[in-house]
Parts: sequence; structure tokens; C-alpha cells
Amino acid sequence: MSMKRLLVLWALVVILVIPAMSQSISLVRSIAIDDTNVDIELSGSIEIIQWEKEFLRCVTTVTIDSFPNGEWVLGQLAKVGRYNVQYLGGSLRMPNRNKEIWVKGRQFVDTVSIKLYVPYRLTIRNKELLMM
Repeated sequence: MSMKRLLVLWALVVILVIPAMSQSISLVRSIAIDDTNVDIELSGSIEIIQWEKEFLRCVTTVTIDSFPNGEWVLGQLAKVGRYNVQYLGGSLRMPNRNKEIWVKGRQFVDTVSIKLYVPYRLTIRNKELLMM
């Protein structure tokens, strides 16, 4: 194999593989809820799973694609509470995620997917669906 072909092959690998690399973290939060209804005011992909336990469990997975020092940035944002799920006034929210984040002139874009493990006794309402 010639040196030129080897360089072209290496360049293709770099071009195709590096953008496909993503970094992610998962956060778990359990919340005791005495109510029978819960409004969901969360953005992102949400999967609701009913279970036998008496508390709600929220598993949040945050993913970013090819961002410089992405793992460190994700860790710092998690530490300061960007992905904290809060139960306030009958609603499940992630209020700190509404803020835009810029790092060295580049906008930080994250993708959030949430699995909610919900007790059978709870009725879940999604305000976005109710407004449609």
C-alpha cells in the first residue's frame, strides 16, 4: 500500500469516526411523591415505566457529540445542577436546563433522554400534550 493511500485511508477514518464519538453521563434521582397526579414539564425523550415501588425514580442520560473536553464540561454542568430534576408544586421539572451554555465561543448542545419509573398509583400528565 502506498503512503498516499495510507494517508487517505487515515483521513477517512478520522473524518468518519471522530464526529460519531459521543460522550454521555447518567444521573439517577429518587423522589418520594405523596400526590396522586404529577405534571411532567421535562424536555427531551421521555419513557415512562410503571413499577411496584412507592417512589418515583428518574434516570437521566445526557449525551453530547464531539465537544472539546466534553466529559469534563458535562461533569461540571452536572455538579452545578443543570440536570437536576425537581418536584415542585405537583410538577416534575428540570429548570436549569433552559439556560444556553457557551464555552469558548461555541454553543454547548446536549441531548437528554429520561426514563421515569412511576408507581402504579400515580397519574402522569404531560402539559405539552395537554396543550395540543
